[in-house]
Amino acid sequence: MVGRTTCDDRPLCRMYCLFGYRLDAQGCATCKCKSSPCEDGAPFLKDYSCQFDSCPETYYCKVASSNAYAVCCPVTAKINSRRMHSHKLQYHLSVYKKSVA
Repeated sequence: MVGRTTCDDRPLCRMYCLFGYRLDAQGCATCKCKSSPCEDGAPFLKDYSCQFDSCPETYYCKVASSNAYAVCCPVTAKINSRRMHSHKLQYHLSVYKKSVA
């Protein structure tokens, strides 16, 4: 369509962002890094990795698909109990896989 821009039309950002890029109003990546991988940019527990330990009760473990990070994010209203269960299950499976390997 004429006059319509897509995210592919934007310049490519060459900066590495551990938690990914911030999105603009159109949902396209900007060249600004996210400060947190948690829902709505909520702060994660600093100096605490859930890769080897479980998160405190009011947090869930967020693991990057590349295993670049494993941080404890606060539970927010957007995260329902089903999703919490899924995160805990993924964590326990990853620990199991490491112990078996």
